Order: sequence, then structure tokens, then C-alpha cells
Amino acid sequence: MRTLFLAGTLSVFSTFCVAQTYDVVILNGRVMDPETGFDQIANVGISNGWITAITDEDIDGREAIDATGHIVAPGFIDLEQHGLDPWGIKVNLRDGVTTQMDFEVGAANIDEWYAARQGATQANYGTVVGQEFARMRVHDGLVLEGGDIDFRNFFALRAQSVEDGVEGWSSVPSNREQMNEITAQLDEGLRLGALGVGSTIGYAREGITTYEMFEAQRAAARYGRLTSVHHRFHPSASTPTETQTGVNEILVNAMVLDAPLHIHHDNDYGWWENQEKLQMARDQGYNVWSSYYPWTAGSGNYGASICLTSAPMGQFRSI
Repeated sequence: MRTLFLAGTLSVFSTFCVAQTYDVVILNGRVMDPETGFDQIANVGISNGWITAITDEDIDGREAIDATGHIVAPGFIDLEQHGLDPWGIKVNLRDGVTTQMDFEVGAANIDEWYAARQGATQANYGTVVGQEFARMRVHDGLVLEGGDIDFRNFFALRAQSVEDGVEGWSSVPSNREQMNEITAQLDEGLRLGALGVGSTIGYAREGITTYEMFEAQRAAARYGRLTSVHHRFHPSASTPTETQTGVNEILVNAMVLDAPLHIHHDNDYGWWENQEKLQMARDQGYNVWSSYYPWTAGSGNYGASICLTSAPMGQFRSI
């Protein structure tokens, strides 16, 4: 059974429709919406790009898609999508990911970042302001101009930051003036429309003090937005640096700030403890959650099946 993904939530349910002709109708599919629990054979009417009817009545459209034997569902949202070049966006759309965002690394120059994508990106998009980029400016003197300061230049910028022999963003703690400047840059990104603050503290655990992390989360909290974190001890199962300690740090911050929190790739040994704490916090009304790698170890590579569909077996090598 294949799935047809819709960009948006299936939030309009009806048992009757005023007679009209829709732009697009999706007929006879199994319509499923995890948020509401809706699950039945139905017809979907779309007008002006919006889902305006979900019904068991007959409906007509200028374009009709027969979804018999298929699932019709909202598009998936990926909060840790690093492959945001045009090819990566197309591949993810084929997986049903209609909202593709990198909430771990994020971006700098948020207004320019959005402007570069307006009208030019197939998927829904958004970003967080990257704590790491702010630290690169303050501790490594990197200028970081333009609308492409994001994961695409991530590793090149890391290499540039260490040309003087000191990877400042990662290893140098901030004094008060430096921390204030970093926080000001995060605030400016939030003011310009970043959806939150992204932190890679797990790669900068010697440089980012607990108080600087607290201030980063407080900056996002002032706007009612999330902090999305690759936490301090991912991955580690060695006492006293096990992964739960890194989760505890940012979870406590989120709770005392009453601020949203997203924890990246909670796949480490002890994930069950983290999940129990997150569930208990949600039961108390806190907006805290986590996400997982969709693979068991490592990452996708050029041996992935999508890269092999037009090539003889063995032509590509994994790297």
C-alpha cells in the first residue's frame, strides 16, 4: 500500500459538502491523520492549495487522483534534515517529507537565509539561529556573510575556524562580554524570524559553559520558541558523562524557563530514562520532546538504493 502525502494537516473533516468543483480531488483513499486519529476511506477536496473538504460524499475536481488502495496522509516533518540542497529536497519529498528543516545546525543571517529560499524551494522550510555560528564569529573572528551560512558550509567553516591552531567556537569558554555578544546574535536571529535556537553543544562541551547554554535557552524562551539541541554528552554511556546527564542539563533549563525543547537523536544507551523524564514533564504541561535517527548506526551513503536505481550493482562504492 503506497502513501500519498499532503503538505499540511488534515484538519478539515466533514460528512457533507456543498456542491462545488475543487481544483484537485483525491478519491477513495484511506485518509489518515495521526494528530486527530482520523482513519477511514474518504475523498479529499483541495482548492487554492488548501484542503477544504474530507468527506464520504462524491465530489468533483478539475483534476482527479484515484487513491484506491493507497493511504492519504499529511506530509512528514523532519527537524534534522541536513540535505537541503535541491537534490536532497527532491529525495526527501519522495519519502513524503514535505517540511524539511535543520534544527540542529541552523543558520546565520536569518533574513537573508529566508530571502534566498522564497519562491525557490519545493518543500516547506524554516530554520533556527545557530549557536555555533555565533560562537565562530565571537571566538574565531569569522565574518559569516550571506544567505548560505548553514550546513552547506558547516565543515568548511569548522576547518577555517581552526586555521590559527585554536578551534575557539568549540574549546574556548566565553567571558561575560563574549557571552553577551553571542546571546545578542541569537536574539537578533530570533527577531528576524528564526523558529528557535539550534545548539551543537555536544561538539563544544569544553567551550560552552552550563550558564551560556542556559542563556541560549533563555533567549529562545523570551520569544516563546524552542531550543533544539545535540546535547553535551551524545553519545556516551560512561559514568559520569552518560547521555542522560546531557539531557538533564537542557531539560532542567527548559522546565525552569517553561520553554519548548527538542532533543536530537536520543538513540544512546539510556534513552529509556530520557523518555520517561520527557513524558513526566509533558504530563506536567511542559512542551519537551525528542527525535531519533531513522537508522541503527552511521548514516546514509552513496550505496543507498535511490542512488543505485540507474546503475549496475557495484558501480558505486560507499564512502
